[in-house]
Amino acid sequence: MTPHGKDASTAARIEEFRTQVKRYFHADLMGDRRTMKACLPKMGKAVQALETVAPEGRMALVPLLKDPDDGVRVYAAAYLFGRLPEEARAVWDDVLAGSHHPSAYLNVVSFKVIADWKPADFIKAFE
Repeated sequence: MTPHGKDASTAARIEEFRTQVKRYFHADLMGDRRTMKACLPKMGKAVQALETVAPEGRMALVPLLKDPDDGVRVYAAAYLFGRLPEEARAVWDDVLAGSHHPSAYLNVVSFKVIADWKPADFIKAFE
């Protein structure tokens, strides 16, 4: 694959991740648990695909830590927690301090409890 092809493939994987996160949170607001459940493995597959197409693997998600959508930021932080725990916690703290995204807020509360209580299990869940 050419360098340009890798860049395009990386961008496509990042956009797929972003799309699935947004779809997940929209479904949550609508009470659509079936769609939420379907989005989770698609998020994971997009991240796993980054490991094969992006030179830095899942670190390609780092720009999403500043995404305008708090839900995207929360899940990007979760997938980066094993590599960038301080940065992930900073995103979560920021969302807790000022988000108007109720589902992202609730996910952060859960993520922080699990990441503090059993960090190895949390990291494993997002690998």
